[in-house]
Amino acid sequence: MILGMGLRMIFRMNSKMNSKAGSNRLGKSLLIVSLAALMVMSLGGTALADAEQDRQVREIAQSLECPVCDGQSVADSSAPLAQDMKSVIRRKLAQGETRDQILQYFVDRYGEAILRDPPKQGFNQILWGLPVLGLIFGVWFLGYTMRRWSSRDQASTPSQAPAIPEDLAVYEDRLENELKQRRPRGKRRKSGNR
Repeated sequence: MILGMGLRMIFRMNSKMNSKAGSNRLGKSLLIVSLAALMVMSLGGTALADAEQDRQVREIAQSLECPVCDGQSVADSSAPLAQDMKSVIRRKLAQGETRDQILQYFVDRYGEAILRDPPKQGFNQILWGLPVLGLIFGVWFLGYTMRRWSSRDQASTPSQAPAIPEDLAVYEDRLENELKQRRPRGKRRKSGNR
């Protein structure tokens, strides 16, 4: 469209310049080249705008879960529904809607499950905090268990010689007396007889 308008302007200017007597060919050529450069620059700006819009479409589509695919974003899916969703995103961006408005549009139709990263509010906030709490609890439990094991090891391995009761000498004397009474000194048992 812009190219067609630019070409029409060039032809009109060219025809007006040809009608003037004594027109300068260099002036015509310079005017044609400058208008052509202006058209190329305007087309390049449109291509840049399209590339920026494609980047925004991809970014928003990455934030949405494909409803018919397992674990794929709308951007990565080749399903017809995902293609339609990308078209809706492109159309809404062209209408001037923001990223949040477009995401809310899909949440209204599909629910929060359509979002790849659920919002950190309400019950979802608890879900986001559970891994951190689990890690803290795990570190505490590991430290508690290690402390118990190390204290149990210290209690089971004595650091000094065992304490000898003072009455041990009395028990040893009693044992010797009982053994002497059971076996007479002169008689020895034969091996094998009981």
